Amino acid sequence: MTDRLGRLRKGAGPAKGTPPGVAHRATCSTGRGPQERDDWNHMSRRLRIGMGATMMLLPLAGAPAFATNGNIGLFFDPGATTCQQFLPCGQTTIIYVFALFEGASQFGINGAEYKVQVGADSLPDPGWSFVESFDPAAVMIGSGAFVPVDGTAVRRGVDVLWPTCQVGDGTKILIETVLVLNSLQCDTNVELALKVVAHDTPSFQVLRCPLFMLCDAPTYSQVCLGSNVVECPNPGPLGINAYCSTSGEAFLNGTRDCTVATQAVTWSVVKGLYRR
Repeated sequence: MTDRLGRLRKGAGPAKGTPPGVAHRATCSTGRGPQERDDWNHMSRRLRIGMGATMMLLPLAGAPAFATNGNIGLFFDPGATTCQQFLPCGQTTIIYVFALFEGASQFGINGAEYKVQVGADSLPDPGWSFVESFDPAAVMIGSGAFVPVDGTAVRRGVDVLWPTCQVGDGTKILIETVLVLNSLQCDTNVELALKVVAHDTPSFQVLRCPLFMLCDAPTYSQVCLGSNVVECPNPGPLGINAYCSTSGEAFLNGTRDCTVATQAVTWSVVKGLYRR
């Protein structure tokens, strides 16, 4: 699909003083359906809006600057406690991709946008294959977070949108499960690192990061994820810097500590999120 989450109005950008990576409010000038379906229709149009529609970008006024506004975590168990696993050749495992609530997302989310970087670079990773299964209650747009595999010309990334605010168990909600097959790599000393990063073609030029869509209908503000949100160059035509970050990590056949960003945030810190 070519239309995703809307387009920035040329020249619009975050106002001075906006907290790093905090979402920007957006409104559409399209028509509405029946009153009882307004919020869902409005969100759906954010995913399909055409070039003829007008989009405005405004700062999230008065938004507090949280240390982190949430994360997307990669785990090898449904309880979200394990982010490392050894997988011999010819075997399969399941990755559970969770939205972890914190900061601006502490009361739930309406959507997420992200990609998973497979390996240390964009070169092919022979022998590894991924089959993704998303929450059937959500709308999924894009090629996928793990597929197509590296080395293809198709860009990777996914937008996941729910018709209502998702609160899960109060700390997290499952976004997708991924069946992983190691069909070739028989040396379990060769690590495969997985990291949640920005969509290859971000919906918002100033938010080049994995992000959540908040439950503040009808605006559905966006926030960058992770504890390492920084200003970064913006390759687009707006002439302003963007915000960049990364989120959760996991390792197949590796021994490194798992983090929720590129900063040294260990799994013991992640578990602390669930006790808040």
